[in-house]
Amino acid sequence: MKVSNIILVLVSAVTLTACGSQSVRDQSTVISGSTAPTGTTVGTGTGNIYNLPAASQQRVELGGNNSADFKKTLTFMTSRTLKVKIKPLAAPNIVVPGYSNWVFPYGCMSVSVTVNGMTRGTQVLRVEGVAQGASSQCANAPTSQVLDFTDVMTGTGQTVVEISNANYDNCRYYWPLNYGCGMSAVWQNHRVAMDSTVQVDGQWMDP
Repeated sequence: MKVSNIILVLVSAVTLTACGSQSVRDQSTVISGSTAPTGTTVGTGTGNIYNLPAASQQRVELGGNNSADFKKTLTFMTSRTLKVKIKPLAAPNIVVPGYSNWVFPYGCMSVSVTVNGMTRGTQVLRVEGVAQGASSQCANAPTSQVLDFTDVMTGTGQTVVEISNANYDNCRYYWPLNYGCGMSAVWQNHRVAMDSTVQVDGQWMDP
């Protein structure tokens, strides 16, 4: 056999081997804080490549200090992963009898989230779709934030998520129907609303 033919055979063999393999990049594309269908714990990646079910989302409304709904508790089953995404919504109507058509608007909001004794607060967040003045506390703030509690999980069982301590930028002392001033605790009879999305083991949540 000629030398040129031997070289051709070797090149063909290498090419066929490469065609049947998977690149290092493909093998390492995984999702943070999730579990692949095979049960293998996965790490950093992009997108829901395993087509995991969406994390549960729930609308939460809170009142001010001393109100019956100063805090909201949600219960989940998870062993390792727990992330909470808070997205502020426009002010809902208050629930005082005879005044249920009243709304006290705000453009900025923050809350505290507690899991397994660890409390973490969101930064000041902007209500999407609400125009912000130059003096607003959240003119350039994000419209949502994810708080990661994976580091305080116990490894098994039921986990309680508590959302409380709402603050907003309602200027009730000066311009009751205005906003954009400094942050303060929600007034007892006022209300704030938010979408809360909680990611547990085997679920996917958009960042």
